[in-house]
Amino acid sequence: MVRALRLLGDKHLDVYEVPDPEPGPADVVVRLTRAAVCGTDIHLYRAPADIVPPVVPGHEPVGVVEHAGDAAPVALLGTRVLVAGVVGCGGCAMCRSGVNNACAQAVAMGLSRDGADATHVVVPWTNVVALPDELSCDAAAVLTCAGGTAYTVMRECGVTGEDQVAVLGLGPVGLSLVILATSMGATVVGSDPVAARRRQALDLGAAAVVDPSTGDAAELLQAATSGRGYDVVAECVGRAETQKLALAVVAMRGRVAMAGLGDEPVTVNWMRDVLARHARVVGISATPIAYFPALVERAARLRLPFERLVTHRFPLEQAVEAFAVMESGDCGKVVFDFACS
Repeated sequence: MVRALRLLGDKHLDVYEVPDPEPGPADVVVRLTRAAVCGTDIHLYRAPADIVPPVVPGHEPVGVVEHAGDAAPVALLGTRVLVAGVVGCGGCAMCRSGVNNACAQAVAMGLSRDGADATHVVVPWTNVVALPDELSCDAAAVLTCAGGTAYTVMRECGVTGEDQVAVLGLGPVGLSLVILATSMGATVVGSDPVAARRRQALDLGAAAVVDPSTGDAAELLQAATSGRGYDVVAECVGRAETQKLALAVVAMRGRVAMAGLGDEPVTVNWMRDVLARHARVVGISATPIAYFPALVERAARLRLPFERLVTHRFPLEQAVEAFAVMESGDCGKVVFDFACS
């Protein structure tokens, strides 16, 4: 039997048992070693029972391939892997080019199909990425979502070592961006009202940080560039306020990545904020499977400190405590450690 988490609505949950999963011909069964908790899981945790999807939550898994379907490579058996949390149709032009997250029929683990908060998960074999020994399970769990999103910003915006990069919001995605951009040699300035996050950004290599709650956030950020603006601005919050701020501080011919999830309406003066600056605005939602191998290789080769973003570990049976810590905001990444279960 498989132990799995179930969200019941209105901040209620339990751990229950379900039958052992059976892989389809092109599937693998992954025995989990880690599963990180995401902010989107907390939104579902808070939701009323009638809108909580009837599936196992979670989309940030790392584990070992334990079974493989007849059409899956037998060489994957016993391999330590991370799992990409968006499953495409596998046959469309987007899927064939490795951008499965843009597939019109894509489904997300933990929303439209069973997710990762369980001892085992079934996924298409094309959604797993082998991990080198140098990469810890904690680091790999960060890469599945936060690190992957940050790397997608890097790739889609073409970040180089010559760029000045502003990171708005220093949660797991923003801090992952600090790690990746500084590893490229870019100059990074972070913005967040939480002092602990600003301190961690500096520890991870940011050149400077600002507290946007202490004055005009655009002026505080622009001061670090002598008014020139930033070559790349990454909005990692998902609020209208920070989305407008991102457009306010981008340099001429700069790139803006909107990577924070949120649905607040935003009024934009496109002529002033985008066209007149020849700026490019890129929407970032999840990570293309095509990007994961290079991200894993880079993280392992450079020993990038993604595991430092993990602050709390819980066995699955302590999911109530794990979600409470995550909801408090006084944490980095929270992970289920299945070695504890």
